[in-house]
Amino acid sequence: MDLKTLKQAMQKHTFQDMQFDESKQKAVHTKIQQHISIEELKYALLGLTQTEKSGFELTELMHMRGEQAIYQNEGLLYQCLHELEAAELITGLWKNGEKVYFLSKKGHKQLALTQRPIGGVKWKALYSK
Repeated sequence: MDLKTLKQAMQKHTFQDMQFDESKQKAVHTKIQQHISIEELKYALLGLTQTEKSGFELTELMHMRGEQAIYQNEGLLYQCLHELEAAELITGLWKNGEKVYFLSKKGHKQLALTQRPIGGVKWKALYSK
């Protein structure tokens, strides 16, 4: 079966009752924008953790930057911090009952790569080892 035949079969059977109206288009667009905001948030966090900062300090800095994703959901910042920590791009340590974050060696390397003006490294490259 070639691709054209597969597409025709799917339109005839799989997508027959599905309508992609304006509300669904808006929902998809909103999800894409949220995804972009999250990626931008992670990149901003990499830059901000070049010096040691607590989650509270990072939240305050993001508010000062006017980061919309944080206004809508402050827990998102901690989710991003945990993902960056799991990818070993930042390190989190407990100091005086407060967790502080700072850029790891791997994070420094990746931040330098992503700041190059040529080519543009994709975000997924940040998770490669």
